Amino acid sequence: MIRKTLIASAVILCGTVGFSAAAKADSTTVDMTGDVAGSCTFGNVTPGILEINGDGTALVTTTTGSVPVTCNTTGTLTLDGVTDTNAFTGYDSNNVGITLSVTGGTDVLTEADIAGAGTGLDQTTTTLTIDLTATENTGGILPAGTGYTYGVQLTATAN
Repeated sequence: MIRKTLIASAVILCGTVGFSAAAKADSTTVDMTGDVAGSCTFGNVTPGILEINGDGTALVTTTTGSVPVTCNTTGTLTLDGVTDTNAFTGYDSNNVGITLSVTGGTDVLTEADIAGAGTGLDQTTTTLTIDLTATENTGGILPAGTGYTYGVQLTATAN
């Protein structure tokens, strides 16, 4: 009798635990959301190299400068200016005219585009290349000096 009662109790207990767990089960989905703001970022800059031309009147690009720009949406590239960072005796930056081109965007930017509307950038990584010529514009030659340096300022903005 005890044996039958024990077996019956075990069956009832197992059934209660089994049904109880199934009766209390539930499931749900937890969503994880977020936003990604549009952005454009520049990568590592590779400086260009300028060398004097044959008659001594201009520094011309022999190796273009470059920089990658990555946009996660379409963007706009603007040419903000060119900075002359020379400061040696005998050099007057007012006597030097700059011509340049920036390629890689939808259109080529030149010195005429400084402070202009800019050009389009695609949603990708684009390598921009910069070509520059600094010409002595008073009819003379460029004075001897080291470190003729011109910084081309660019801005990439997400649309």
